Amino acid sequence: MCLIVKTVCTSSACDLNKINKNKYNQFEKRDGSIFSNVIDGDKIITDEAQVHKLLIESLKLIQRDITRPMYEELTPIPFPNLKPVTKEEMKQILKIITRNKALAGDLVSDSILGEAHHIERTSEILRDLWCGLQIDKIHFKCRLIALNKKHPEMPQSDQFRPIVVSSLLMKILEARLVEPLKNSMMNRLHISQTGFVHGMDAHVNVHRLLTYLHNRRSRGLRSYLLFLDFSSAYNTVIHQKLFEILINKSILSPSEVQLLMAIYSRNSIELGDQTFQPNVGLAQGSIISPFLFNVYSESLLTSLESNGWKAQDLYAFADDHLTVNDSLNKLRQAISLVQTWGADNNIKLNPSKSGIVEISPKYQRCALEIGAMFQGIPVVDSYKYLGVWIDQKLTPRKHIEYLFGTKNGKKKGKINFLTQCLSPSFKSISFDYGINLWLTFIKPLFLPLTTEASISTQTEKEEIQTKLRISLKKFLRLPKNFSTYILSQVFPLDWRITSINGMQGPKDSQLRAST
Repeated sequence: MCLIVKTVCTSSACDLNKINKNKYNQFEKRDGSIFSNVIDGDKIITDEAQVHKLLIESLKLIQRDITRPMYEELTPIPFPNLKPVTKEEMKQILKIITRNKALAGDLVSDSILGEAHHIERTSEILRDLWCGLQIDKIHFKCRLIALNKKHPEMPQSDQFRPIVVSSLLMKILEARLVEPLKNSMMNRLHISQTGFVHGMDAHVNVHRLLTYLHNRRSRGLRSYLLFLDFSSAYNTVIHQKLFEILINKSILSPSEVQLLMAIYSRNSIELGDQTFQPNVGLAQGSIISPFLFNVYSESLLTSLESNGWKAQDLYAFADDHLTVNDSLNKLRQAISLVQTWGADNNIKLNPSKSGIVEISPKYQRCALEIGAMFQGIPVVDSYKYLGVWIDQKLTPRKHIEYLFGTKNGKKKGKINFLTQCLSPSFKSISFDYGINLWLTFIKPLFLPLTTEASISTQTEKEEIQTKLRISLKKFLRLPKNFSTYILSQVFPLDWRITSINGMQGPKDSQLRAST
């Protein structure tokens, strides 16, 4: 028995790529808009078909490598005949899928995961989806949406961030691999990688880093932080190498790897009439791609560790990597190892967006000059890591400036930006609704500062608490001199327990155990 899943593409469906082209603004965001015109050399291209062709050609340069094994379009890798799942197991698989996502070209809607009677029926019908069924190739056509990296300026044909919309059916197929990959993240992954590991988040790494650096600084030790930025890291993963790692490390069974290979051998990316089949890069929008990247990039952490770095010197959250180095020689060696690893694994380091921050002991001068280049990487006084600004003095001042701007008004600050955007609605909202707005948009912005609670001075803590009250008063349209005592009676505030209940962060040895 075989199942042929097929959908007819209507004329209205084919217009899905003609998305609303209105611009929108975001605070300090590179990707600001959908665009219809591009610059090619010294020409402005306005023809839609030509724009589509240029965008696809730019993406092909990254995700199609003729020097590596190519997929045979007419003879894709066959799907393995996996054991059918029970109806309850199917329900658990379907619960993994995120709903309310954009439609791919096959127009299969996630409404089949909605109401109870829908998911009951879906669980019954799709139980044998992995039993060697024949699935129409239309379900493996992924729709490209390009976001302008130069917003609000017109971009060059390669200055866009690709958002690729894949079919719901493809997501269900790969969802069967989530559990074995999750188990690998928990039990076998390098301890310094906390990205997409159950029970972990970005603030675990930030807390580890700040407490470790504070301890080193108090002992009179100097630290050189190497923040790494990789160019399109997910889009440059070598498929063949990834499959070999999954098999050689027994992360997935051979039949599970074949399932992944079968999906990738059918995937294509299209925009208008333009299409191509990548043989490089992880599938975007995939629920397993973050796990697969962790598996693929783990060798960077093991390489550094085998060359003398300890686990506490290494920090990784998906593709955001950082090493702590105790000397310039060690820093130089780290850069060399990263570059070698990148060349071997097709992951390109972006030196201009990487950075080096030197943390010197108190009352001692820095060895590196701000603005200088070290091995091609800029030396900076601060760097934004996982949403938190890390400066040379390990203070929260840079992050407070990011939220509230500078006193001279040169920098606006994200909270002021959001307050201004929401101000038209302030005139007609209730007190309770004002609090709800603040809880939704502002309170979470203080979360990164909770990671610095253990190393902040009393003065810094009081400043953050004051800023928290100021932001709430703005949203409630209260005067600056409104009684703090009365405000605290109406709505008690404590920035240290803003969202994570005073989390102190596990020590390195407790990272896995704490989950």
